[in-house]
Amino acid sequence: MPVVRRAGFVALAIALPVTHLATTGCGAHRSAEATPTQRLAAAALSEAEVPAGYLPAENAAMFRGLRPADPDCRALFALAAATAPTLGAVPRVDTSFYQVDPGGWVAEHLLLAAPVPAHAFLLDLRRAAAGCDRIALRAEAYTMSLRRAPLPVRGIGEESYTVRYAGWAGGRHRFHLDIVTARPAGRLLVLTAETLLSPRKTHDVAGRIAERAVGKLRVAASIG
Repeated sequence: MPVVRRAGFVALAIALPVTHLATTGCGAHRSAEATPTQRLAAAALSEAEVPAGYLPAENAAMFRGLRPADPDCRALFALAAATAPTLGAVPRVDTSFYQVDPGGWVAEHLLLAAPVPAHAFLLDLRRAAAGCDRIALRAEAYTMSLRRAPLPVRGIGEESYTVRYAGWAGGRHRFHLDIVTARPAGRLLVLTAETLLSPRKTHDVAGRIAERAVGKLRVAASIG
């Protein structure tokens, strides 16, 4: 069983079993009798579509240990978990991945939310992010101060919102906390990522994952 460490700010190692998630068995060969949840699962990210070094996780554990004092930041974290009451009990699929070195998590939520509550959700998340311009995180031996920054994602569409919180972890590693929300092809996508970047890593890991998630969702919708 691999030992998984939270990206930069959780003191204790967390052991997670690698598991097959809802996407297992739902590949491209979808039968006409597939349920809405099965169709969502076929559109979700798989291990083949995330960067090398990421493995499936049983649960995302996103934002564990984070207790922002600002109410807008707390609201933002709650919305990023895609558990807003206004979305209701709709078909959904949740997948997550982690990497050990240098550390990172990705959680993807896909929901068949109706247009009105999905639009309201996106507006609420945008308002919360607008009021949350900085997040202070207490790590093992230091405090990280993350500042809000733009997060460009290609092909995401107009009905979307992306935001990044960026800072330094211990002076050597950059840390990104990213939230990507969009409604491509009538599905609500909520993707969150925590990424610890080593001094040698300069590519935008989370942005690339988000682009792949949006692209796969559009392709799945085009074939029914």
